[in-house]
Amino acid sequence: MPQLLSLHCKVYSCKWHLYARTEREGQFWKIIKNEHEHTCVKRFGEFTHDNLTATVIANCIRNAVKRDLGIFIEDVKSMLELKYPNVKLTYNKLWRGREKAIEQLFGSWEGAYNKLPSLLLAIQGTTPGTVIKWLAPTCGNPNRAMFLAAAWAFGPCIAAVPYLRPVISIDASFLSGRYRGKLLAAVGYDPEQRLVPLAFALVRTEDEACWGWFMKFLRDYIIGDEKKFCVVSDRHWGIRNTFKRPLYGWEESANPSYAVHRYCMQHVCENLFKACGRDLSVVEKFRSKLANKKKPRAYERMWNELKLTHPEAITYLTKCGKEHERDDRESAKPERWAQTYDGGPRWGLMTSNGSESLNSRYKAERRLPVVGLVEGTWEFETQVPYEKSEPGVTWKYKVLIRRAYQPTDPQLPTRRAVCQCRKPQLTGIPCVHVIAVCSKYRWEVDDFVDDKYSTENMLKIWSSNEFHCYGDEENWPVYDGLLIYPDRRMINRGRRKKDRDWMWMDAMRKNKNKRNRGKEPLTTMEDVQSGRRTTSQRTIRTSTRNRAQSSARERGETSRTGANTSNDPVQPSRNSISTDPRTKKSSRSRNRRSSTTS
Repeated sequence: MPQLLSLHCKVYSCKWHLYARTEREGQFWKIIKNEHEHTCVKRFGEFTHDNLTATVIANCIRNAVKRDLGIFIEDVKSMLELKYPNVKLTYNKLWRGREKAIEQLFGSWEGAYNKLPSLLLAIQGTTPGTVIKWLAPTCGNPNRAMFLAAAWAFGPCIAAVPYLRPVISIDASFLSGRYRGKLLAAVGYDPEQRLVPLAFALVRTEDEACWGWFMKFLRDYIIGDEKKFCVVSDRHWGIRNTFKRPLYGWEESANPSYAVHRYCMQHVCENLFKACGRDLSVVEKFRSKLANKKKPRAYERMWNELKLTHPEAITYLTKCGKEHERDDRESAKPERWAQTYDGGPRWGLMTSNGSESLNSRYKAERRLPVVGLVEGTWEFETQVPYEKSEPGVTWKYKVLIRRAYQPTDPQLPTRRAVCQCRKPQLTGIPCVHVIAVCSKYRWEVDDFVDDKYSTENMLKIWSSNEFHCYGDEENWPVYDGLLIYPDRRMINRGRRKKDRDWMWMDAMRKNKNKRNRGKEPLTTMEDVQSGRRTTSQRTIRTSTRNRAQSSARERGETSRTGANTSNDPVQPSRNSISTDPRTKKSSRSRNRRSSTTS
């Protein structure tokens, strides 16, 4: 028997209605009448719709999230406003919709921890030489295990370690997903200062136990036992204690010692900035005339000058290199932060910018479930060799054509350059004085460059590119261990943090706007403490959102406001600064010309 269905809008004055009935034993519904559209929308303007749930939002923005993992909530709102112009969207619903879209792409947050061993086993099986390790002991329930840590290193990166300079930088960054945690990274450098990611680790927190576990993983599986390496990092207490314990294989006071610990100059500048009462002149003198100096005479001259003008800076720098800062009997160790007394283990690397740059590269992946984070590290490793290979071959060809050399002594043996400026001894690269001598006696300058900078080493580093696809989840190896689940106490409460806090070093960079990629530093120290942004920063953020809206209109989507006029706030300002590094210079020059002509 056919059934009838009558639907009306819940707004009494709205004329929308729909009539339907069943066909063929009730298997299908057939719409009989649907004449009018909703008149309540035009009458009452914006309204909240109960059917526009977070799941519906996730289905609408899933492809956009797949293209851009770091999509902002403002961009999501702009996309949905073009599709549903009269629906009022709340920030909470948009945020939950983006979270559900991430879950649709990478699985649930809790289930990702149980899939992590299968993913690591799949990568290890397809990429030769890959080393993985995880730590998940039982806790209470004998059938379940709690996740504590996981570390992985890809085989081609491990094979490149013998050809790198014996110096690495390490750093930690926070996870911005549902569960708290830290991503630890160790980075090496090729002859052209390009990053070679060596190992990664997911840990619960940043302390001595987690850093020690990660450093032992580095020593046992990546670097080797009897190989001396220098580690550049910040002055975190967990890292410093790692170099005091023989358990982790990085004891600096052992005999013989295979570890050298050096501090990042940028982090020392930050602490010095606070110790000197926020005096930028002291920091600039420390960076240019003290820490980076290679001659002891120039170092002593600036040290004596700071001792007279800023004794608080000398007090901090004296205790900075000590293992126990309050121990007056311990001698100062300026070799930890000064290049003058380094002796060469740094190879000229004064900061840990390499590991910090790598962590900023994974900013979008750090808000994903742990499976998505591991996949992001694998995808980046596979893209780097292809990006580096083509420019390298082109530049090598140009060098062979442009630079012709006719040696007078083809059997010239390899020499080690020594100069009073100490650059060859500290970096392994000839200075201008060595180049002048080679030019006078017609010697080949390349004979005085260290072998770590050779072209053969460069080719060996990037030639072992044996990355293979690990397949879909159905093809992953089956993990037959205990069910791994995250600690419920590690859930992030409230609005999650995605950007690091503005620190003192950001105020020191106010004269270096080109390095901030579209973000102006805070102008005053009160702004640094309160986290306020300048007017130009708000303008840049607004113009970024406006460009996203205008690009959506160009794809054929129409807005509820119709065509924009010159006074429409959706249109970007003519004088707004572009945040694209490729167009920043041209946009600035255009603005300068327009202001000059006006």
